[in-house]
Amino acid sequence: MQLTSRCFSALGVAASLLACGCDAWTRAEGTVRDAWGRPIPDATITIKIRKESRAFHSLPDGRYLVSMWQPPFKEDVTITVAKSGYLDSEKHIKGPGVYKDFDAVLSRPNEESADTPESIAKAMFFDAPENKHDVNCFRSLAPTMSVNQVVVKCGRPDAEVGSGIFIFVWNMPSGSSVSMGTSTLDRIGEVRFYDASSRKTSVLIKGR
Repeated sequence: MQLTSRCFSALGVAASLLACGCDAWTRAEGTVRDAWGRPIPDATITIKIRKESRAFHSLPDGRYLVSMWQPPFKEDVTITVAKSGYLDSEKHIKGPGVYKDFDAVLSRPNEESADTPESIAKAMFFDAPENKHDVNCFRSLAPTMSVNQVVVKCGRPDAEVGSGIFIFVWNMPSGSSVSMGTSTLDRIGEVRFYDASSRKTSVLIKGR
């Protein structure tokens, strides 16, 4: 019996060690742009977890991808984007995880900060039509549509207020608004209408 207990104890320790040794990664990818929506090449993107960090560079079209191994439990992750002549942009996420379309907007020292909810939305859809201020437009959306299709149909959002996921906001007349939350630009997520008293209702019709 004593030998059996020791065997089970050893197995338990081994299982714990294997669990602690599981690989876990945090990855983020997106595009670095200026306040006018133009891509910024060769920006330095640094991902930091605890005291460890890795640096990457954006491509000529502004796209970047950063990744870093971490223990398989939630950690605070800092992603800093820097480029000579621009103010740094710093965002905080939780890892492990994969963050797609994680865009950054950099402003110059003599410009108004570009990393604001309003300027991020403008930079992401800089050539899109203006907000149509029509809530009925959003009621005709289908869940299979992309965010870009929504922007072409209903106009550019007024702000992007998400962190880790996208939350786009379209301001409507009389203090109301439409909010869309999604983890990827390829497919729209939950769409809600907020009246002037902040009461919310869903405007996305399921099954379309």
